[in-house]
Amino acid sequence: MDVKSDSIVEVVGGVTVRAIFGSERKKVSGVISCDAGMSRDACLFAVNRWFELVEGKLGFCLNDLVVTTWELNKDHAGIRIDGVQCVTKRDLYGMIERTYQKEENLVRKEWKVSTPMSLNKFEEAVSNGLAGMEKAQDIKDLRDEVRGVWEALKFNNSRMLELGKFVEAVSKSQLNMADRIVALEKGLITLSNSVTKLIDVLAGNQLNDKPPVSKHDSDADSFEYVR
Repeated sequence: MDVKSDSIVEVVGGVTVRAIFGSERKKVSGVISCDAGMSRDACLFAVNRWFELVEGKLGFCLNDLVVTTWELNKDHAGIRIDGVQCVTKRDLYGMIERTYQKEENLVRKEWKVSTPMSLNKFEEAVSNGLAGMEKAQDIKDLRDEVRGVWEALKFNNSRMLELGKFVEAVSKSQLNMADRIVALEKGLITLSNSVTKLIDVLAGNQLNDKPPVSKHDSDADSFEYVR
């Protein structure tokens, strides 16, 4: 049915309920929000109040409704984030989690679900809270962390194996070098002994090669020459 564009806003206890009527696309949408936070009962009460506002405007009850997105915020006071401005990740359920420095000593953590769901599914999610999703996400994060540690151990083991092979090769090289040094020392000792023997032989030959002094030559000065 044709509906004139309109927007109805109602604030009860800090909870804002907004019903938006669009004439161009002929759709009715709404936004429920509360900066201070809402309990499960307060949230469901706000949803029911939105239905009352819409039904009062249209005159009948709506059936085909879809929750397109819902967000949760949690502030942590007295905390600062150093090094980064914002951290955003998407979990296995398609939930977007964002952590950033909202104020000087205030860190905000946001959860946003952009997957369309029925009202029954939304009520179930609100009833269960984030505990189930966070538990499943924690299990997934822990599994990823264990997988990362396992990969790091495999890499470390491979590096240790390579290092062991390198040390073994160095040890073999040093042993070969030590064997060569021992062999060289033995060769030097043998060469030294040979040189010593050669010196001894040469010295003995020099003593044996001295010309003997004859008695006649030694007594030449005592000869008397007679004229």
